[in-house]
Amino acid sequence: MSTFLMIDDEPDMRAALRLFLKAKGHELLEAGNGGEALDILKKQRPDGVLLDLFLGKESGMPLLSQIKKIDSTLPVIVVTGYSDVPTAVEAMKLGAADYIAKPFKNEHLLLILQKAVKMSELVMEVKALRRQVKQKTQPVGMVFGPGPAIEAVIKQVHIVAPTDLSVIIQGPSGSGKEVLARLIHKFSRRVSGPFIAVDCGTLPEALVESELFGFEKGAFTGADRKKLGQFEMAFKGTFFLDEVGNLSPNVQAKLLRVLQERKIRHLGGKTDIQVNVRILAASNKNLAGLVEKKEFREDLYHRLNQFSITLPPLSQRREDIAALAAQFIREANRALHKKVQSISQAALTLLESYSWPGNIRELRNVIFRAVLLAEKSIEPEHIQLDSSSAKQSGGSAGLLGGNIVMADKDGSDPHSGAPDSSLSRQTLKEAVVPLEKEMIRKTLAETGGNKVRTAKLLGIDRKALYYKIKKHGL
Repeated sequence: MSTFLMIDDEPDMRAALRLFLKAKGHELLEAGNGGEALDILKKQRPDGVLLDLFLGKESGMPLLSQIKKIDSTLPVIVVTGYSDVPTAVEAMKLGAADYIAKPFKNEHLLLILQKAVKMSELVMEVKALRRQVKQKTQPVGMVFGPGPAIEAVIKQVHIVAPTDLSVIIQGPSGSGKEVLARLIHKFSRRVSGPFIAVDCGTLPEALVESELFGFEKGAFTGADRKKLGQFEMAFKGTFFLDEVGNLSPNVQAKLLRVLQERKIRHLGGKTDIQVNVRILAASNKNLAGLVEKKEFREDLYHRLNQFSITLPPLSQRREDIAALAAQFIREANRALHKKVQSISQAALTLLESYSWPGNIRELRNVIFRAVLLAEKSIEPEHIQLDSSSAKQSGGSAGLLGGNIVMADKDGSDPHSGAPDSSLSRQTLKEAVVPLEKEMIRKTLAETGGNKVRTAKLLGIDRKALYYKIKKHGL
């Protein structure tokens, strides 16, 4: 049942429509002038409004503007004289959803009202979705930081996201290419569809084709059942190929066909399958350079490169580090059940002076380890950095027990007073073991046991992760 408001100075017209709508299961609110209408709208929101533009001596145009100011999404149908189309057009410029000329049939009017209500509901759903996406992507935005370089990147995202163009995202490892791809998906018209990501850099060569394109039963040894490919899984959504530069020439040729014809064929299959996906690709290599070296197909490159976005390394946007650190502290507190409240200026200076070869991923890992070690505030002694990339004025980075701590020139910890001779290197190494075990356990839980993603978040390769899982009995 819908509720409509009719604003008309003729009581007979209102009464006739009220009876008709009641018979159809709807309710009609009535107002004889603008004042009565505004009083009703202050108390409740009808599903739609029917406004006569000629209310005796009163024009309905100013009232239309007032109604739209109260609720811009409220659909208003204006009623005009049979030959007064220009007035109706002016009303629609002011926000009216549609118009109907007198005399009209009630059945026709109801259809127009219902159509306007459905359109209004759609608009509200879109707005709610945009709010939801904005809320969901707020942390995503913070993963990149608030600086001008990233602001320019986000503007590019807003430009290309609503289109179906293929996009190449270039940037060093750990700079957030997959996060950016997810952001493009969330602002796209395909947001209600799936986002499927495949890391071509970690997928074994022998599995790439079967993973991307699927296979039929009996296609190869061990293919005891039919399996859909990732392109099919991404139906009406977004398909993200990370490290696309690692694809073999054979797979590159098949990917080109997908882009050209929007068709795939299962391994062992005899028929083509239509696919409906948008393709985003990323690489930490210069794809144009790979094309020049004949290591990447030029025709595929141009098909993928309908639009390109470059993510700068963290070393080129140090102004983002403080905001990113604060965001990762909040994430780490939730994941590790800690209550670290701040990071000291000394620790922040240490972060801002580091070169960050691992980019945002490395910063996140460093902050997570620091939160695990700290109590209320992160101090320099909680920051563990790669000694080969650390930049420290007035001190040096000392490697103790396989981890990096920042030390003064005399080798002592500047926050612990005199060195304690009872603490040997072996003792420190042993002290790190439970911290490492806890970090791996928490990250595995966070990723739902996904070892590829766990290794990525921890900044180690999969072989190292498998070794450590076995070592710690996880």
